[in-house]
Amino acid sequence: MKRSILSHYLSRSDSSTCAILYYLARDRRAQDKLHKELDDQLSAEDLTVATGPQVKNLPYMDACINESLRLHSTSALGLPRVVPEGGLTIDDHYFPPGTVLSVPSFTIHRDKRIWGDDVDDFRPERWFEQNQADIQKTFNPFSIGPRACVGRNLAYLELQLIIASIMRRYDIVLESPDQKLETREGFLRKPLGCKIGIKRRDCLGLRTSRTRTSTTGTVGGDNALLNSSTSIVEHRFIRTSVNTRIIATMALQTLTLSTENEPTVTVTTGYPPPPGMHGMAIRGPLE
Repeated sequence: MKRSILSHYLSRSDSSTCAILYYLARDRRAQDKLHKELDDQLSAEDLTVATGPQVKNLPYMDACINESLRLHSTSALGLPRVVPEGGLTIDDHYFPPGTVLSVPSFTIHRDKRIWGDDVDDFRPERWFEQNQADIQKTFNPFSIGPRACVGRNLAYLELQLIIASIMRRYDIVLESPDQKLETREGFLRKPLGCKIGIKRRDCLGLRTSRTRTSTTGTVGGDNALLNSSTSIVEHRFIRTSVNTRIIATMALQTLTLSTENEPTVTVTTGYPPPPGMHGMAIRGPLE
């Protein structure tokens, strides 16, 4: 129980939020469609952080979130497990004792049989077009079953609240149109420095003299993130990793677990392997 509570409290969605903002900033068409859905569903007078009931019926926003999680799962790797004595048969494939098995999200989220030939493209519309039964069996950003991420429901709700609150108010662009989202690879895929431009949307009908803007600077700087006395005439660039300071939903940093001196494994499949998968620790036996 204590571990479950700790996992819920420490679960974070800032990495996923950074990735979602990156893909939306890169795709003007998708961003415009999301803005329209939010404008239609949320009141123009509602300027507070979005609430749970408000984000329950935003299908295109959910598609944007899911598509970003497909392309940039927080964990690209499944936790490797060792086949016990007696072996194991899965889908008519026999695996002898001692075999190390894993289910890497990076790989299954790029299976063209499920997602189509454009698996590397950010296209939220695929979530309305593809076979939903196949998607439900294949999409696993938080894993599936009794050992799935214990904080998955909280994390997804946080993503809905953060994205709805940010995108309802702001227009975002990349500092450079061809900018790539660099990540630090490991069990968790942590986005690194990526600058986006952020501008208050005029459709809210707010006085421009009170428009809030983010300052230009690095994460953790002394500058205030928001300046309520500045009028926006152009996008101001910030790093995506400061988004959780805009919507303060996270309180703690990720708990870092040491895996030194543990056995490691490299998995080989017929599909593209997830990046940075070497050195992944085997966390326990397959049960």
